This record gives sequence, structure tokens and C-alpha cells, in this order.
Amino acid sequence: MKIAKSVYSIILFTICAVIFIANPLHADSISPNKPYSTSKNRKFIVEMRPKAPYGEEGNGIVKETATDRTLWKFDWYAPATILLNNGSDLIRFGPWVSDYQGLTDFVVVFL
Repeated sequence: MKIAKSVYSIILFTICAVIFIANPLHADSISPNKPYSTSKNRKFIVEMRPKAPYGEEGNGIVKETATDRTLWKFDWYAPATILLNNGSDLIRFGPWVSDYQGLTDFVVVFL
């Protein structure tokens, strides 16, 4: 009985180790840009479209959901945004800071 438990423990450990080693960790790496749409209250929607896999090149459109009318446009891409309930305020997140010494690319922006 003790031997069987020991064998099962070794097999389980081996399976866990293989799974862990086979899946490389992707933490703290920049993910590629992708198009997305987001809406907080479903009255307005922001659609983001990147031009390149990485960076801030791209554009976005804010629309009224009921009429599909374009309210405003902008010529940049952000990996995450929050469109406030009024449809006229947009909070932009990212990209990551790359100048860790001087923080020359660290900015807080309110539109």
C-alpha cells in the first residue's frame, strides 16, 4: 500500500512538472494589439482598431449604439479604454512605460 502511494505521488509530480515546463510563462510580456469594442452602459460604444501588432498606431470611433451615429473619432490606439456613461469622456490605459530611469514616457491623460 505504501509503495502504491509513493508511485502515484511520483507519477503525479512528474505530470505536473511536465505541464509546467511545457507551458512557458508569459507574465510581464507585452501582448499584441487587437481590435476591440467596449461599452459601459450600452448607450455608447468605442471601437478600437490597431494598425500594427505593437505600438499606438491605429484609430478609434465613439458611436451612439441606438442610431449607430459616429460621435467622434481619434487617431491613436490604446490596449484598454473606458468610455464613460456620457459618451464624451474616454479614459485611456497603456502602453507600458519603457523609460524606467527618467520616466519621460509616463503621462496621465484625461480627454
